[in-house]
Amino acid sequence: MKKLIYAAFILLAVVFTSCSKEARINRKLDGEWKVTSVAGQSVPSDEAFYFTFEKDGKDGKGSYTMVSEGQTLTIPYTYTLSDDKLTITMTENGDVETEVFTVNKYESSKIEMTDSDNYLYVLEPK
Repeated sequence: MKKLIYAAFILLAVVFTSCSKEARINRKLDGEWKVTSVAGQSVPSDEAFYFTFEKDGKDGKGSYTMVSEGQTLTIPYTYTLSDDKLTITMTENGDVETEVFTVNKYESSKIEMTDSDNYLYVLEPK
């Protein structure tokens, strides 16, 4: 009986620790997030960059919007979230580009993530 209780405890511990960070990020990722800095540099006041996330389980869709000099460009994407890896696949004019971000820090008021070039992105809810 002790072995059964011990095994159940281990199983519960593994389940809760393996998905807790991913589940926490996924629950609150929905919505629009404004990029406030990239690689330690604040985004200029006359420019704006946004990530929009619409989740569906672990996968979702969204868009990346850039506003500069009165011009707005929005690129749709799909994304997956696994552990602390956020994989975004953008398709524009038939070209497909995939970027994998590592989520370093997640709070309800801020996300810090690093891209494959090691640039740190800081995002805040819009």
